[in-house]
Amino acid sequence: MSHLYPWFKHKFSDRVLASVREQIIQIFDENSTVLDMGCGTGDLLIRAAPKIKSGLGIDLNKSLVNFANQTKEKKKISNINFLHQDIHQANDIFAHFNNLTCTLFLHSLPFEEGIYFLSTVAQSGIRLIVCDYERPNRLVGKLSVELDELISGHYKHFYIYRNKGGLKSMAKAANIKIIHKEKTSIDGLYLTVLEGICE
Repeated sequence: MSHLYPWFKHKFSDRVLASVREQIIQIFDENSTVLDMGCGTGDLLIRAAPKIKSGLGIDLNKSLVNFANQTKEKKKISNINFLHQDIHQANDIFAHFNNLTCTLFLHSLPFEEGIYFLSTVAQSGIRLIVCDYERPNRLVGKLSVELDELISGHYKHFYIYRNKGGLKSMAKAANIKIIHKEKTSIDGLYLTVLEGICE
């Protein structure tokens, strides 16, 4: 069954998030370097490859990483790579990149772990681009988010993330500045750029 999960993510989740990923890519400078945490099927970096100098995607799910590497090889893309690795092992490489992205990633972490992650990013000086949930405005959006989190197995962490104030609260605790925030085409999903340590 593990081989079906990447296919499902690619056929459904990647399609739903396509416009959001294009919105993220617009933020990247030409020839910049990108580290994508929780990269999943690698869709963001594969889309960004023509614009960026290099990219590295990291995910804890080995089948997703294998899928990303296979897609990269099929498309003959040479400036991006994907690794099966825990985020805690990635802290030392932050400084080698201009941008760190995470899409629907922070809410899946235990809240204190998310604060630690943001704090580490803030100290590295890298620009962080987060796309994650806030409260949807419409009932359909609310039900979709709840259902998605129940299916994905992240509901406990998502519930705590949401009730503790989400990214805004995490960023404040981690002492990292929110530079810019914008809506996406998906109800309740926001794109936020963070950088540096609050003074």
